[in-house]
Amino acid sequence: MNDIEITCFPKDLPSFIEIDLSDLEIGNSLHISQISFPDGVEPVLHGQDDPVVVSAIKPKGVTADDEQESDTENTDSAASDGTDGDATGSGESEASSG
Repeated sequence: MNDIEITCFPKDLPSFIEIDLSDLEIGNSLHISQISFPDGVEPVLHGQDDPVVVSAIKPKGVTADDEQESDTENTDSAASDGTDGDATGSGESEASSG
């Protein structure tokens, strides 16, 4: 979902809605009910109960063997760099108001 339709007073209109995807695991989805909207801002659902905003899926063509090799390579290269091999990051999605 690229856009989320909202309803609010003009004074409450947010310039963006930030969504933290760093804890979203492959195979899971984030629904609109799980998003924290600012005070006075409500999503417009158009008869849908709880639409999915984003889903985390495994990239096509990646097998379990590929993932295991990739993890091993990341650990090996991190060890040579002097780091612990853990990769961290966060994904964010932006929704515009309409």
